[in-house]
Amino acid sequence: MEFYDTLLLLCSYVLGCVTTGFYLVSFVRHTDLRFIGDRSLGARNVYHVLGFWGFLVVATVDLLKGMIAVWLAGRYGTSVWIPFASIVAVTSGHVWPCQLRFRGGKGIMTATGGMLILDPLLMLSFIGLLVPVLIVLRRLDISGLIVVAFAPLIAFVLGRSEMMSIMLATVAIIVLFAHREILKQELGLGKTDLGKAWEDVGE
Repeated sequence: MEFYDTLLLLCSYVLGCVTTGFYLVSFVRHTDLRFIGDRSLGARNVYHVLGFWGFLVVATVDLLKGMIAVWLAGRYGTSVWIPFASIVAVTSGHVWPCQLRFRGGKGIMTATGGMLILDPLLMLSFIGLLVPVLIVLRRLDISGLIVVAFAPLIAFVLGRSEMMSIMLATVAIIVLFAHREILKQELGLGKTDLGKAWEDVGE
């Protein structure tokens, strides 16, 4: 692997570590988002703390992180697989930011931004699947996780490369792991304090 490719992947991870939610809430509320709500640093938790404007700011920046990482990888990478790896790297940085003791966000928006640059048509197919699932379940978080879980299979069925399916499977593992507490709660596999956490936010 060329030096520039290694540098690009490192930059993708560092870019992912720019946890806007943490810094925004710290600046506005002078508090640590890691100890509020579901303790995530993503847009959803920010929404419960700062409202829609905070959600919009964080979601936009998270989306842009993925887009910038993949664009840079595609523009300056010397290997065909670097843009794929950059999505994994930037998503990993968002979920496990090194400067915050590896406690970050959930990764969906950042990975979505990367996919919008890497393969916008495939991303549209994911959105196309999300809509009917959302209509049936009426739960955006769970509907999104279902699409994430099936994304590698969808890519395979639509004739995308093996590299794409492997990347999507890796991202799915990262995102589902980041949502493990929500999944445990939904599947009844263990006790979780998420319910109480949201009540505390509302107080």
